[in-house]
Amino acid sequence: MPVGIPDRSYLGQLAKLTPGQLADLVIQRHIADRAGEHYDWRLEGPEGLYSWASRKPMPAPGQKILAVQQPLHSREYKDFEGEIPEGYGKGRVQKHFQSKLLFTKVSPHAIHFTIADARYPERFVLIKPPKFGDKDWLLLNTTPTEPLPYAKVRYTKIPAEDVESKLRQMQAGDSVEAKVDGASSLIKILKDGVEVTSYRTSSETGRPIIHTERVFHRYPRLEVPKELVGTVLKGELYGVQGDKVIPPSELGGLLNATIANSIQAQKAKGIKLKDMVYDIQRLGNKDIDWREVPREERRRMIQDVLRKLPDLADTLHPTEAATTPEEARKLWEAIRTGKHPLTREGVVFWPATGRPWKGKLLDERDVHIVGTFPGSGKYADRGIGGFIYALEPGGPPVGKVGTGLSDMLREQAYKDPQAVIGRIARIRAQGQFPSGAYRAPALISLHEDYPTQKVAKVTMRQQIARAVRRVQPPKSKAQADAGNYRKGLVRFHGFEIMIETPAGQLRQPEWPPLKNHYGYFRRSLGKDGDQVDVFLGPDPDVEVVYVVDQKDPQTGKFDEHKCMLGFRSLKEAREAYQANYSPGWKGLGAIVPLTMDQFKFWLSDFDTTKPLAKHLDHFLERYARRRKS
Repeated sequence: MPVGIPDRSYLGQLAKLTPGQLADLVIQRHIADRAGEHYDWRLEGPEGLYSWASRKPMPAPGQKILAVQQPLHSREYKDFEGEIPEGYGKGRVQKHFQSKLLFTKVSPHAIHFTIADARYPERFVLIKPPKFGDKDWLLLNTTPTEPLPYAKVRYTKIPAEDVESKLRQMQAGDSVEAKVDGASSLIKILKDGVEVTSYRTSSETGRPIIHTERVFHRYPRLEVPKELVGTVLKGELYGVQGDKVIPPSELGGLLNATIANSIQAQKAKGIKLKDMVYDIQRLGNKDIDWREVPREERRRMIQDVLRKLPDLADTLHPTEAATTPEEARKLWEAIRTGKHPLTREGVVFWPATGRPWKGKLLDERDVHIVGTFPGSGKYADRGIGGFIYALEPGGPPVGKVGTGLSDMLREQAYKDPQAVIGRIARIRAQGQFPSGAYRAPALISLHEDYPTQKVAKVTMRQQIARAVRRVQPPKSKAQADAGNYRKGLVRFHGFEIMIETPAGQLRQPEWPPLKNHYGYFRRSLGKDGDQVDVFLGPDPDVEVVYVVDQKDPQTGKFDEHKCMLGFRSLKEAREAYQANYSPGWKGLGAIVPLTMDQFKFWLSDFDTTKPLAKHLDHFLERYARRRKS
């Protein structure tokens, strides 16, 4: 029997896959004697591993590749690495990528899934076109790349003590609506479902931040009336646990967590995410301008849209509105006294036409996050203690906030501080010192509707120093071989570099201590099947990377690449390479200098398993074509 295949004739019953199910995704690089080098996609399901083979790894957003369906593999095979000595699949198998995925839509000829444990998840669909061969499918990356345009409304704020007098001034066509303390969202009606996104876009990718999977745990399939396709609603996301609304800081943790962590936390705590629709920006293909279309008419539009989408009634609902002074005072009183089931935040007063105003019970301030500080006690080595803030964009740090953060937010920010740095936070405080720092500040939530501000970035040298401090050397050879020891992460020029051996430590017992920090580029692929290695030099801001075609010292044949980043000249890069090996080391091959843009193209779009110098003409030709296109 072939390794990992109970029955070569059985492909599995894809109908058994369930939308909303979290499962494992494994991509294995298979260097097969007969079929040649390819990538095997393993999607975990109730029967085992549903499998497809492709010549290329993951396609980028908007791209597609051919995927040939393979026999169902045993569940245990997802952890297999090594040699298949004979027969079907003979060759070497290495794990290339592993992640959690979420099945979002499943049909006999299409499987939609989302990478569920990445900060910025990507979506894919395996589809079987009718004219393709029996086992031929297409794998498409369907990740949305264009954010939804929106018109942000600036509210006039009034103190709580002035709300009642304002309510007495209501006129025909005015409405007073409950303000839920949640996260602003955009809801787009598609031809077969809905998309829920943040107002914000990713500061790293420029793509929209999508919450659909976090809200519905799948892609909601709907029968959408043709006239509603293209509609864009504005909503306020919030979470309900039993009969209580969860704190906004806990909501922020769920919305900023990976999809897998968010769904698992919601299920474990019995939390349901909902979206309260408060305005409409587009109806079908017609823009709706809040300054011109009366509020009462816009509310009717919202109610009509939601009425035609009954399957979403458990998640989307309109705001509670009062249209007379008496109803408005009752609504305000319920909120003010804590008797309203959804909110204690306040109300929004919408005049028949014109700018709305907002009345809140609790005073709050906005601050700009410019850094984080480490946690202690139960948060030591797993969560931040809090964040450092400025009072204005680009302003100097003036204080810290260490209370009000959920455990999930602390852990996320510890793993990736850049996920919060530059964000605007809502805080409560007991006053303000002359220095500008707030007295006893507590986080309410992160603003989900404000774009991330540009903050003076931590320099590459600072990042490297912090990453080096995080490295914990392996305690045994077995741990070193497995790679399961703590490394330090550096983000630079869009790369993620893992430092595994700092300068001064030993890579191999027989080699001298390293002169430079050593690591690898995450999600890259080297000749040896591991990720592409890198030495970090003294000047990380240099815009040239030197790629070494390392040779096997015994045979003189190409072995793998070593990249020299942060060296000021070819001579400096060559000397640094040699200094990190024993005297007489004969592994140095050709060195190719690349600009940073060329290097990015080489690492992401060229074959990094072949010697670069030998294929340099082909590389430069492809790079030039890419530049022209």
